[in-house]
Amino acid sequence: MQAYVKGRAPAPAAQRRCRTAGVGGAGARRRPPPRPAHARTRPLQRPLGATADGDSPPGQQQQQQQQQQPTVLPPGSADPYAAAAAALAGADGAPAAAAAAAAAGPGPEANSKEATIDADFDAAAEAASEAAAAAGPAGVAALGGAPALDASAHARAPPTAEAAAAAAAAAEGGAKEGVGAEGVLPRITSLAIPLMIQNLAGYSVSIIGAVFIGRLGPLLLSSSFLANSFYNATGLSIAMGLSAGLETMCGQAYGAGDYKALGLLLQRALLICCAACVPVGALWLGSESLLVAMGQEPAIAAAASRYLILCIPCLFLSISCECLRKYLQSQREAKPAAIMAAAATAAAPFLFYALVNRAGFGLDGAAMAFVACQAITLAGLVAFVAARARKMEGHPQQTWGGFSKEAFKGWGEYLHYGVPAAAHICCEWWALEVVILWAGLLPDAALSLSTMGLCFSINAYLYMLPLGLASSINTNVANALGGGDGERARAAGRWGLALAAGLQAVLAGALLLGGRHVLSLFCPDPAVIARCLGVLPALSCLVVLDGVNAALSGVLRGSGRQKLGAAVNFVGFWIVGLPLSWALAFPGGLGEWGLWAGVCAGAGVQAAVLLTLLSRWDWAAEAARVRRRIAEAAARKGDAPPGLAPAH
Repeated sequence: MQAYVKGRAPAPAAQRRCRTAGVGGAGARRRPPPRPAHARTRPLQRPLGATADGDSPPGQQQQQQQQQQPTVLPPGSADPYAAAAAALAGADGAPAAAAAAAAAGPGPEANSKEATIDADFDAAAEAASEAAAAAGPAGVAALGGAPALDASAHARAPPTAEAAAAAAAAAEGGAKEGVGAEGVLPRITSLAIPLMIQNLAGYSVSIIGAVFIGRLGPLLLSSSFLANSFYNATGLSIAMGLSAGLETMCGQAYGAGDYKALGLLLQRALLICCAACVPVGALWLGSESLLVAMGQEPAIAAAASRYLILCIPCLFLSISCECLRKYLQSQREAKPAAIMAAAATAAAPFLFYALVNRAGFGLDGAAMAFVACQAITLAGLVAFVAARARKMEGHPQQTWGGFSKEAFKGWGEYLHYGVPAAAHICCEWWALEVVILWAGLLPDAALSLSTMGLCFSINAYLYMLPLGLASSINTNVANALGGGDGERARAAGRWGLALAAGLQAVLAGALLLGGRHVLSLFCPDPAVIARCLGVLPALSCLVVLDGVNAALSGVLRGSGRQKLGAAVNFVGFWIVGLPLSWALAFPGGLGEWGLWAGVCAGAGVQAAVLLTLLSRWDWAAEAARVRRRIAEAAARKGDAPPGLAPAH
């Protein structure tokens, strides 16, 4: 029968006293002899057995030397230090039975004197254990190192005054360290900046493609817009949502120190996301008849369908890139994805020119260029992941352990996070697509569509910044919760939200002040610019709300609360936003302004509800829930639950 061997936990530096007494009898605990009465009134920071003026009583030196050796207890005897260790193990997700067994008190045979001693030791051990848990690795180190296992007996080393003081100091400093702006904001921005660059570079490829396609004529330009809308609504939104489950699970596993799980989760996510892309590709193969049935002109539907079919490989490449990005992002490695996105953006003009103009492939060439850009990004990410795996081989933090058939298992747990995340994204994306379709029903449909399309393009480009910030918030929250640090997770969410709101407020102000100049960069038509200026206040409001909601969504994903986000998104956009948009635009006669006002109202409801809910969260309970899930997942794999790892 295995037994835990814990290093003896010292009492904290608070105003506690520890009485010691020997209990005779075979097999009983051996305690140091009682100290003089005047020594008992002193704090524990003085070495055990020392007198008030620092001298040891006669004969005490030999007994102190005996204390330096571990005291072996017979099996079945109660140990208050084992109880404290069991409390730590229980908080770490160890089986409850082990914690209860280790914490079992003495049997009925214990005499009153032993019970009195145990009560004092229990209090000291409990307080020291709490200090060590709060301090993280510093506290454990102060207690003499991590606990080890021994199959023979319980053993504990006596505490020292220095260890007690170090544990208390580490606990006091560890509770405050890293939760202020100076500790949290650098961790958020260091990850957010490369993610923002990555998002802006990726969106720039779409803009470059639109420039080249626009020169092919209005028919093909309209076909590409229709195809891109169908691509996003039926394919990319679903695949991106499913991959978001990787953000939650990888981020939390990395924070908990369960590094081996990351490589397995990456393989599982790739399998699930690629499997989800198969029926989407089949849908696109028959998209022409579907688009015609939706009322599109046959010529536009035919060109859009062909474009979609050629973009099927792009969907698989895009989702593979997204999974690799999230795998690296959870380990705070965002620069490789940013570098590869920038490289693909730099290559995009040459690829579009070569395939669209030089080779004369037209719209087909544009689809091929998009596929080539995604292939460049994926090749670079795969190369980096492979190089990193070789570099980290044998390292304790190695995350890639090779391909495993275990990736074909555990799909239910992954989909538990992936499906709500997909619903969260689709609720918003699909609502915006509906608003664009409604714009085509306004009296001046062509001008209204141009106005809505231009405003949505500007909003989407500005959204790339808070989207990168939200991914950073997600990673920081997930890492902290995985490490059992609810306070650090709360601080990451709070400061990330403040940063997102401030950033978007600056962008919204700049858009209001220089809106005409910004609009002229995208469209030279004075009529379209005039219409856009009319809805600019509503657009600026949406820019701020989008930033706030992006940050809040990052907190939800990091916490694994995608279901909550999906429900709030549905209420905000489909229960409030869309009905209000229709009512203001058509019965109310407000046109594009009414459509935008409804969207802003939906985003405002989403922000208000999420802010209210998150302000009432019990972050300690969230951290415990995450740690419990990770321990259960590790137990199902047959692994020991990860140790108490600090938040990364």
